[in-house]
Amino acid sequence: MIIYFYYFVNKESAAQKAALIVFICMAIAAVYGIFQYLGYDFMNFTWFQKLIMPAGMEADFGTKASATSVFLSSYNSNYAGVLLAFLAAFCLGMLLTERRAKYIAVDVVLLVLLITCLIGTGSRAGLLVFVVSAGLAVLFLARKLVK
Repeated sequence: MIIYFYYFVNKESAAQKAALIVFICMAIAAVYGIFQYLGYDFMNFTWFQKLIMPAGMEADFGTKASATSVFLSSYNSNYAGVLLAFLAAFCLGMLLTERRAKYIAVDVVLLVLLITCLIGTGSRAGLLVFVVSAGLAVLFLARKLVK
């Protein structure tokens, strides 16, 4: 993503469009993770299996994770934890730089959902990555925060 921004984003409108795409991905991951955390995994529903599996194979498909484990679609909670840590840190950066109250409220709700999902993964690596990246976000945005 950083390489994409460096080479291809050269206008403010392109940066806003890319940020919107990342925001939509964060919202989808947060909603999916919260459903998994509550014990409702879409991948265990027959209608969803028919969307992603070849005909006839959906009966053999099932998730082996615990009822409240968040793993998104990776089947590995550590991968999901690191992805959620990245998304939560990005959301924190958006929150720290936002000035409009409406967007701040949306960012806070999304950040809480992402952190809840991150905790639901049980991934210590994901939590460590989030703490380090959140610290770096605050460090790099310190001048903007003071203004």
